[in-house]
Amino acid sequence: MLNEILHQEMDLLSQISNADYTSTSNGPYNSSIGMHIRHSLDHFSAFFNGLTSGHIDYENRQRNDLIQNSTEHATEQIKQHLNQIDQTNHTHTHPLHIREESGSKIEDCIWLPSTYGRELQFLLGHTVHHHAIINFLLKEKGIVPPQSFGVAPSTQRYEARIEKNTTQGSK
Repeated sequence: MLNEILHQEMDLLSQISNADYTSTSNGPYNSSIGMHIRHSLDHFSAFFNGLTSGHIDYENRQRNDLIQNSTEHATEQIKQHLNQIDQTNHTHTHPLHIREESGSKIEDCIWLPSTYGRELQFLLGHTVHHHAIINFLLKEKGIVPPQSFGVAPSTQRYEARIEKNTTQGSK
């Protein structure tokens, strides 16, 4: 499912202009589509950067402005992450530790245990969350996003079941 979400993101980027990608909204977010894509991809980079050591620090992100300002750079980063997922999928079995801020001081952080699959699930949820915001930003610009863009997979499955039950009930 994560691969599908990233492919959906690439498809969107191929259909919008850099101007639409980089212009900030007037709405409650005061951000651009590019800012949300960059933020989401920063989490993927932090994840893959921490795999070797087994310590993933989502607070220590690259914040690459090239990704935020160019659909082309963002697409290249997505492709790289898709390749990384394919290369590590089902082969990474080592325990992971995720940095968690437990207070205001840097020494207050703790490392929580996790797994490869759990962190992919986090990345999926985090990406869908930002896609939901991007969905709002697209509509503000008069761009109609794909119907499922920014909709959680569980919501899509629920809506499909409701549709199926409604269709079967009307026969």
